[in-house]
Amino acid sequence: MTANARRIELAWRIVAAAGLVLLAALSLTPDPVALSDAPHADKLQHVGAYAGLAWWLAQLEDGQLTQRRTAAMLMLLGVLLEAAQLWIAHRELSFGDILANGVGVAIGTAVAPPRTRNVLAWLCTRVGDA
Repeated sequence: MTANARRIELAWRIVAAAGLVLLAALSLTPDPVALSDAPHADKLQHVGAYAGLAWWLAQLEDGQLTQRRTAAMLMLLGVLLEAAQLWIAHRELSFGDILANGVGVAIGTAVAPPRTRNVLAWLCTRVGDA
């Protein structure tokens, strides 16, 4: 792996870590961000966040078994973050949110490699060789 490819992979990992930290911060804040007042908009936010993270993290994995483990860990994180809301003012555990998280993980994993192109690997070969 070239030095450029290693830098690209490191940047990908940093964005993944930042995404996980942001997910935790938004899940645990007493005053959650509402992007829309539309019915069930918060569920769509959960689906989108978890789908994006599952897809992003899957780019870092080599095989489907590892992707399944990553998906399971992301789902567990979602359950734990929801449970933690029991101790946060103005927040509550929502089984609907847990379900939305799971749907997001399933979508993100379904559209991840090997079913689609591994964007990280592609970037590492295209840009990393430059």
